[in-house]
Amino acid sequence: MTNTLTIMTTPPHKQLITLPLQTLVDLSLRDNHDVDIPRSIADLIYAITKNEHTCYIQFTDRENITLDVPRLWNLHQWRISTESWIRSKDASHKRKVQDWLLTANVDMVEKAINRKWQGISGGPSRVIAYQLVKSRNMAGLKEFGINKLKETEEEL
Repeated sequence: MTNTLTIMTTPPHKQLITLPLQTLVDLSLRDNHDVDIPRSIADLIYAITKNEHTCYIQFTDRENITLDVPRLWNLHQWRISTESWIRSKDASHKRKVQDWLLTANVDMVEKAINRKWQGISGGPSRVIAYQLVKSRNMAGLKEFGINKLKETEEEL
């Protein structure tokens, strides 16, 4: 029996290459701020970066629901997007609170008007209440026993 040496070569499609992570990120993103990437690659990149440098791997949406496919982000664009989303969310909440406060104050003043002027109710008392609240007419509000309007979310 003779010994033969067989040299195995790796098929071209399975050969490994080495390249800097930043190059991989740049090639993947091209001109985009974010792209979908396979979970296996996302896990590898995250293991290296921990989302602290080079790029950001997004595994969940903003409501913390797992994405079907992870997203690779340009790190700077991720930060800008997140800051913008937080500002937008805060502004939206402030607008909602202002609307709730307006409604609560108008309701309170309308009830006071209906108590004082028992013959008036519905549309006219609501219009008067709205005008008094919007103009912050404290003298007019005091006529109906209202000394202070609600001003904070905690008062709702």
